[in-house]
Amino acid sequence: MSDREHSPVSVYALASPQSVAGMEREIRRIVLELLGVADFERHRFTVSPGAGWLQYMDTAQGGGGAVQSLPDPAVAAERAEAFLRSLRERAASLRANAPDFDPHALLPSARRLGCVPVSAGSGFGWAHYLYRAQPTLPLRRSGPSVDVLGTMLEVRVSPLGRIIGFTSRWRPLSGERIEAEFFHYHGGAHDAHAQGGHSQREGEDASELVYILDGDGIPQYYLAPYHRTGSEHGLLIGATPYSLAIEFVVRPIGDEPGARITAIVGGGTRYRFAWGRVALDGGEDDDEGFIDLGEGVGEIVADADQKQFGVSAITVPPGAWVVYVNVKDMKTGAFKHHQQNVFTGRQIVEAEAE
Repeated sequence: MSDREHSPVSVYALASPQSVAGMEREIRRIVLELLGVADFERHRFTVSPGAGWLQYMDTAQGGGGAVQSLPDPAVAAERAEAFLRSLRERAASLRANAPDFDPHALLPSARRLGCVPVSAGSGFGWAHYLYRAQPTLPLRRSGPSVDVLGTMLEVRVSPLGRIIGFTSRWRPLSGERIEAEFFHYHGGAHDAHAQGGHSQREGEDASELVYILDGDGIPQYYLAPYHRTGSEHGLLIGATPYSLAIEFVVRPIGDEPGARITAIVGGGTRYRFAWGRVALDGGEDDDEGFIDLGEGVGEIVADADQKQFGVSAITVPPGAWVVYVNVKDMKTGAFKHHQQNVFTGRQIVEAEAE
């Protein structure tokens, strides 16, 4: 294994969505200037306050007229990439109104996924092209980039080559970046727990390196790399001390109603947990809204290789719930939020009977 494969990897701090939303007017001006827009009333541009995502639409083209044929998709893709490149360059000249937002990072580098025709709303003919690109980030200071899962750039190009829509599912960066110790993938805590205590050795399960951006409104402060295994469910394993990976294991409580939910966090023992739940389907406790469940019951367990890691567990009554947990690593300060729909009691029996 080369020295480079042992070298540290990058962890990127994210700008707060509010900082990006605070520059909506300036970003909107740049977008409309690039597109040569004169009729401002029919053009809609927004910044998501919960995620910092950008969206532009020419409302007059939203329904889309129909044409019998479209030009070469390569031409449309080049037009979309020229627009993204120009927007990235123009945004770099913005004067940020918050210290945690780097205008140079408004849009990331991205690799082309495809440019496909979109049918007209009438079902007859074609409306426009939809160009998609996958954002990427350099894993190290120099060298190849890896995908940022949970992100996407989309550009809609009319038959005449005009940009009529743009969506950036991407959280801009703050400009702060640290180098962290790199963990190679050897299976581990998640695998051992899921397989009844049997961990996998390196080479038994292929993995790829990715960054992960959580969804709109999910608290997240940085992008850290993970190993994504080639298993059926695409398990995520932390690749640095800041790459917390949380998994819920749901088990019945003997003959009692409800279930026990265990949050597994591989890689350390000093974690602080904060749990909560809210009813998903109008069942028990729905009138109470969010219910704080505290820290849960903590425990230190070991995998088949005797590596210790921390877990926390709670119990929930029968019902359909959205269960939340915030986890903080007390040694590094790393933070991760996880939420998941959990069905317990009668709902599970009914689902199995269908």
